[in-house]
Amino acid sequence: MRAADKLYSIITERELEDRVIWASSKELVSVYMEHKYPDMPRSARTTEVILFYIYSRMNWDLNDIDVSYIALQIPCGKSSANNLINLGREN
Repeated sequence: MRAADKLYSIITERELEDRVIWASSKELVSVYMEHKYPDMPRSARTTEVILFYIYSRMNWDLNDIDVSYIALQIPCGKSSANNLINLGREN
């Protein structure tokens, strides 16, 4: 997690917090950053994207889930979300 800490340090040193949204394809890194640096805006983790998708498709109230992210990265392609879900399509 040293790389994540170093990145956060650089972002804060350069006062870029309002211009950066944290994202990682590694669930463990995302959880670490969310808990250690809750002030840093972040994208949804893979599991949160899946939960968002399920709630949206079922027409359930998204206010019922704890949302602390401000952006979604939509998994698509063969390697998306460790092959759990592919929300994209080929053109």
